[in-house]
Amino acid sequence: MSSSGAQSDLVNRRAAWLIWGIPAALLVIGIGVGPFMRTLLWAPALLVAGTGCVLNAARCHRLHCYITGPLFLLGAFATVLSGLEILRIDASSILAVVVAGTAAAYGLEHVRGRYVDGTTTVGRSAP
Repeated sequence: MSSSGAQSDLVNRRAAWLIWGIPAALLVIGIGVGPFMRTLLWAPALLVAGTGCVLNAARCHRLHCYITGPLFLLGAFATVLSGLEILRIDASSILAVVVAGTAAAYGLEHVRGRYVDGTTTVGRSAP
């Protein structure tokens, strides 16, 4: 990975708390509220986190972002469909898929390397 790729990784910036930290907190808060409030919390949280991941994948080719970006966006879509009662999707199922998919993406990144080219940091290859 070129140094510009690692330098453009949003995960390493303060903005990461806005892009992923606050949405993660909103997901946790949404566990304990009713369906309407959960939709109001989860849909924008997943939309922001998913958009951040898609942008980060395009910027620096962070491996897990290629997986979590679409996953979070689909989670936002599923949350809205469930909240509008268009589809019957249990909130715990949405959360389970998001959490399991995120864990799998980070696991793959741990095994494969932080970036798509297999590097974990600038100039170092993954084992």
